Amino acid sequence: MHYQVIWKTKAIKQTRKLPLGIYRKLEESVDCLVDSETWKNVKSLKNHKYDYRMRVGSYRVLLTVDKHSQINIVNIEEVRERDERTY
Repeated sequence: MHYQVIWKTKAIKQTRKLPLGIYRKLEESVDCLVDSETWKNVKSLKNHKYDYRMRVGSYRVLLTVDKHSQINIVNIEEVRERDERTY
């Protein structure tokens, strides 16, 4: 299945604060989301307001998938320390 990737305003603003190397890795990983066969490091989330998360190094890309085959990149978070609440 093929998807269209849409970056939400909040996620775009968050990428501007990232170092260039991390931004490029993130962009590469997001480009792989277009085809569902090439999804890497993507995990379905349960009891969370977003549908999926994708791990890129120490960053988490939170995304939703709607019924029109669109992937919405909603939020990018840095995970510094892992604990029982880390998803």
